[in-house]
Amino acid sequence: MECLPTEINTKILIDLPVKTLGQLKCVSKSFNMLLKSPHFIKRHSEQILDQNSLKVLLVAASSSVHTLTITDHNLVSRLAAVPLPPNDVSKFRHPTSLVGTSKSLACLRCPPNTYSLLNPTTKEFRVLPNPGRFWISSWHPSKVSGFGYIPSLDDFRVVSVALYKDRPYAPVIRVYSSKADSWKTKKITVTEPLLGFISDCAVYLNGSAYWLGWSVEVDGKHRYRRLCLIAFDFVKEEFSTVSLHDENIHDEDKIKAFVVLEGCLSVVVDEDDFSVGMWMMKDLGVQESWTKSFSFRRSFLQPHVPVFPICQAEDAVLFDVNLELGWYDPVKDIASKLCDLRRIRSREGRIHIAKYEESLISPHDIRQGRIASIIADEEIACLKLELNKMILKLEEAEAHEMDLLEKLRIDEENNVLKKRIKELEDELSRLRL
Repeated sequence: MECLPTEINTKILIDLPVKTLGQLKCVSKSFNMLLKSPHFIKRHSEQILDQNSLKVLLVAASSSVHTLTITDHNLVSRLAAVPLPPNDVSKFRHPTSLVGTSKSLACLRCPPNTYSLLNPTTKEFRVLPNPGRFWISSWHPSKVSGFGYIPSLDDFRVVSVALYKDRPYAPVIRVYSSKADSWKTKKITVTEPLLGFISDCAVYLNGSAYWLGWSVEVDGKHRYRRLCLIAFDFVKEEFSTVSLHDENIHDEDKIKAFVVLEGCLSVVVDEDDFSVGMWMMKDLGVQESWTKSFSFRRSFLQPHVPVFPICQAEDAVLFDVNLELGWYDPVKDIASKLCDLRRIRSREGRIHIAKYEESLISPHDIRQGRIASIIADEEIACLKLELNKMILKLEEAEAHEMDLLEKLRIDEENNVLKKRIKELEDELSRLRL
């Protein structure tokens, strides 16, 4: 395969899983360069790979990271630990949280201001530049974070928000861009005061990060605290709020989880001691579009046990139920247990869980300057490789041509000699007569 053109090798390798490609990097320098090229990585990440396998990332509070592979809804691989570099782990001395996953990368946060990016599949890990201090007030800020990939900009973004009680109209915003590999501070004045956040880490959907929180609703001379979704648009770099004023979704004490499910913002609401309801916003930003998707009846659980949906595959939903992973079929009202996570919880503390995709994307190579350098270096290397192959083929052709020419010259000389010999023999015969 090494002798084949790059485009043919790309077509052959593009459908292979990430772990197999990682092993092929050791085959040759040309394979290593091809598999690390941004062009190949981008094409490979766009492929639909291993459709029957679901990848789950588990981040424990003491910086322990594990992955889990679920196949066919009932086969669970062993928990695989993701080793983090010792020098980087030392920076995560406080309880670590999972900010989010997007396009195969995970963003981790360790208080007060340490962020990192991780590819759970390739185990590559990088600590981001420090965003700097946030304190501009005597009040201790309420801090939240969000992470996402912006396809239109081909850029990974991290947002860190600090909200002060004495400055509800002016949260402090820091936004990290992978292309610039730096943070910038945004001065944003919101149209309605933000009073606080319920969820410290955001869910990401269609270019925006969303948190559960409170804003203020004004009714004449009266002001009321309003439960809402607080959104930050990564492209426009501005805040907005989405109301939760549905008669079934209005009590913050009953909302137990906030996730993205089936491409919709969704909340899990306690209905009674033995069931929870899943509500989805079918039209993003439209308050009237909140629709109840199904009820999760907890007849096999104790009352008020935490239930957290992770993702949906076909007709079943993967849930974390009191630190036990399981599938729930809302149509058949059947639940099945997959894996007990309490062993990790007892050793590591609280656990953050999210779905992720496999990819060759490296957190080291998403920076614009490095990508440009890699593209240039790899294009030059590939061109040199192709050129060397063509030179060798040309030299072989020339050598073959010289051999043919030499053979033709010898044949021609032989023919001349044979002709002269024939003439001399004829002359000799004539003289004898």
